[in-house]
Amino acid sequence: MNLQAVLAINAIGIGIIVFVLSLLRRQRLHIGYGALWIGASVLGMLVVSAPPVFRLVTRVIPTSLPFQAVVVMALSFIFIVLIYFSVQLSALLRRVTDIAQHIGISELEAKSQAPERNPVEVEKRGE
Repeated sequence: MNLQAVLAINAIGIGIIVFVLSLLRRQRLHIGYGALWIGASVLGMLVVSAPPVFRLVTRVIPTSLPFQAVVVMALSFIFIVLIYFSVQLSALLRRVTDIAQHIGISELEAKSQAPERNPVEVEKRGE
């Protein structure tokens, strides 16, 4: 890979790391997700910056051009992250459903335990 491509990818990686650290500092990103993105950025920069590692990746991922191996690796990582987030989102959806059902049952039980009012008395009081 030529020097310009390596420098561009490393600049993007450093930009991602700075952005993730900023999100972590403002507590806008969970620490585990921040570590995931920082680790992926460092790994990507290592792959393109170290020729022996880059040659190993291009042998493991057979493509017609060496740079395509990096693209395949990046897309694979993004796909895995999307699946992980889908699993996390599904778990949160189940929890929200359980909470909503619990609230509904609690409100129904509260209504059934409340003393019933006579509709005539309610009209007299103006309720």
